[in-house]
Amino acid sequence: MKILKISTLFALALLISGCEKTNYGPIVEETYVHRYGVEVPAQDWAVKGQSGKVITTLKNGVVCTKNVSSGILEGETSYTFPYSETVQKVESYQNGNLEKMMAYYRSGKPTQEVIFNGQTRHVTKWYENGAPQSKEEIENEKLVNAHYYSPKNHLEAQIIFGNGNRIQRDVYGQSLSVDTIQDGEMVLCATTHSNGAPKDLIPYKNRVIEGELRTYLPAGEPNTIEMWYDGQKEGITLSFVNGEKYAEIPYISGLKHGIEKRFKDGKQLIEELTWNNDKRHGPSYSYIGDNKRTDWHFQDRLVTEKTFDLLDHGKTPKS
Repeated sequence: MKILKISTLFALALLISGCEKTNYGPIVEETYVHRYGVEVPAQDWAVKGQSGKVITTLKNGVVCTKNVSSGILEGETSYTFPYSETVQKVESYQNGNLEKMMAYYRSGKPTQEVIFNGQTRHVTKWYENGAPQSKEEIENEKLVNAHYYSPKNHLEAQIIFGNGNRIQRDVYGQSLSVDTIQDGEMVLCATTHSNGAPKDLIPYKNRVIEGELRTYLPAGEPNTIEMWYDGQKEGITLSFVNGEKYAEIPYISGLKHGIEKRFKDGKQLIEELTWNNDKRHGPSYSYIGDNKRTDWHFQDRLVTEKTFDLLDHGKTPKS
């Protein structure tokens, strides 16, 4: 009996993993319905052949209904919207293999269809009003061919043999970004403010941010020029105020590290701040006319020079 119980629990664990992998949350309740329509206890599910439906209620209110044959997903698996009977997503399986996924708006109109064929996926999206938004062919995780449509169903961008532009919009048709695609991968993401002015120019290499990243304010003035390497800030970031350079901020592996310089009118040096692993640590200098002021920080805490020297050498200052 112990062996049967353990094997039954193992089979159930394999079966419910599909719901758990969706990140919908922990399971609250689970019901097993035999293929003849009779509900069976969990401990009898394996004995009865594991064929029928498994209905899972999750903590966030989503209900997942799986069709199973001999313990393997077969047919449709559906997910509702939280605390609703309206279907949010339907997955179609054959012999345990996912062949198709359909996602829906609360209105019942489709929002996305994904057809799986080996290493190739065909993805179709629709706007909330039902108009087609995009059609993409993805092979080995690379974007091979695609067409992108405006909310008025006008072709506005396309990818051919892995090269071209991708226009990303939200479900209402508002522009999110224009992405430059080369050899099937994004190399530049350009976003805009609500007034249409440039907002971000983000370079990518091997699917992570790398290169010179520029940000802009709604009126068009530069905000920052950042250097990135392998998904992290690296080198000098320039910060601007009213179009003039305000600061040069050094980064190493995504953390402020080194001497930050601040300027007046883009040229006159007015401050130097010492950073160590994203914390103020060491001397900071302020320049006012011919006067120079020095402040000391230890791990972001303002201290005296004497206290800094003691702490930096592992000694405890006297109170």
